[in-house]
Amino acid sequence: MHTKNDKYIWFFLASIFILICAPTLLSDGMFMDGLWYAAIAKNLATEYNSLWQLKLSNTLFKEFYEHLPFSIWVHALFYKVFGNYFWVDRIYGIVLGGLSFYLVARIYAEVLQIKLIKAVLPFFLLLFYFPLYWLYSNNLLEIPTILFALLSIYFSVLAVKKEDYVMYPFFSGVALFLSVFSKGPVGLFPLCFFFWHALYFKEYKKNTARILVQSVGVFLPFILIYLFPSKGWTYTLAYVNKQLLTSAIEVQTVQTRLYIIKVFIEKALPMFIVALIIWWVKKPPNVTDNRYNIRKKWALVFFSITLSAVFPIMVTLKQRGFYIAPAFFMLSISLAILLESRVKKILDAITQKNIKWPALFLFFISISAHVFFYKKPMRDHLLLENVAHIGNHLSNQSIGVDVPDLSNWQLMGYLYRDHQISIDDFKKQKYDFYLLKKEFNLENIESLLTPIKELNDYVLYTSK
Repeated sequence: MHTKNDKYIWFFLASIFILICAPTLLSDGMFMDGLWYAAIAKNLATEYNSLWQLKLSNTLFKEFYEHLPFSIWVHALFYKVFGNYFWVDRIYGIVLGGLSFYLVARIYAEVLQIKLIKAVLPFFLLLFYFPLYWLYSNNLLEIPTILFALLSIYFSVLAVKKEDYVMYPFFSGVALFLSVFSKGPVGLFPLCFFFWHALYFKEYKKNTARILVQSVGVFLPFILIYLFPSKGWTYTLAYVNKQLLTSAIEVQTVQTRLYIIKVFIEKALPMFIVALIIWWVKKPPNVTDNRYNIRKKWALVFFSITLSAVFPIMVTLKQRGFYIAPAFFMLSISLAILLESRVKKILDAITQKNIKWPALFLFFISISAHVFFYKKPMRDHLLLENVAHIGNHLSNQSIGVDVPDLSNWQLMGYLYRDHQISIDDFKKQKYDFYLLKKEFNLENIESLLTPIKELNDYVLYTSK
């Protein structure tokens, strides 16, 4: 039974999410990967030449092939719409995150055949995946990957529920293509949905037909990129050679392939603990064996998809914990399906109470927290101060730095994102400005430079 308080449960949980994100979501400072993607997207939005010509700066990574470009395109669209402000990166994360949470609820509601307004349990469980708050504050490629992977899963569920073999499987394939074109092979895991559904529901012929049509949806865009005269295929091949055949094989970030399994267990543990508490504390109502068996099969489908998003990462020793962020969205759906009958009465009891004012009060607190933290640097405080001072003296040009600072990726990212300033080896040529560490030995070049600003760790010079 739907009550007017149902929507306030969503409002209450969303306010919790917003409140926990408050220290980072609208503050300044960003994880290096997300900072680079922001700078590249901003370049594309402001210096547009071609969708296939991405760059980080005018001196370093003048041609960027490290990732497939779709997520950068979406991010650049936000810069086009909202302008060149630091909070555009956060709006991008909030919007895509909101759409992802909506799709989680749609999938859950479709599987259990319940009203969307009642499909709150997966979102509740996701609140216990604690890297979630960091993820959406740092502009990672996993953000669009999660969205399009969920969209692919949603169309796959519709294909099964509506006995469709053409339209929904094809749409699932196209969404899967967008997932892959956002992050690469990490976004491929929804491809296994029909396989797991066939295995648990014994619908082999039906799902084989769906897999074939889904495959058309995945590969057709790649074929079109190859056929149409553009730089798209060249970019795609450059990505494959640079990232898949070189970086994924030669770059090692962990000592063991089991690292990603360890991360999954650690990050999933709070979600499992909450699920077990609900399981033990609340006895389920009488449910027919057939209905329970169907739900159990669906839970197994989504748990198998969860593992399918984790185990393939073991192929490479280039692993990071956030690579498997999409897996936890699948896990939340799997656990929520098992727990739905146990929490239904609890949710019904909550919605019978007036939770409007507590929800509104929590929302007010969460917004106030964001106002308090707005543009306050929560990381790289001194570096951001340096970049702001440098931006007061110059913009949209290159400056000379010492060789060690060429690998100061945060410095490079902030300078170009905020002021379109590129850095390069000061020995290469003469520059109008130089940024050198305070302890740098000026013995041979001191007569050529005039200091104009002393910063925290650096001195900004101009040529005489």
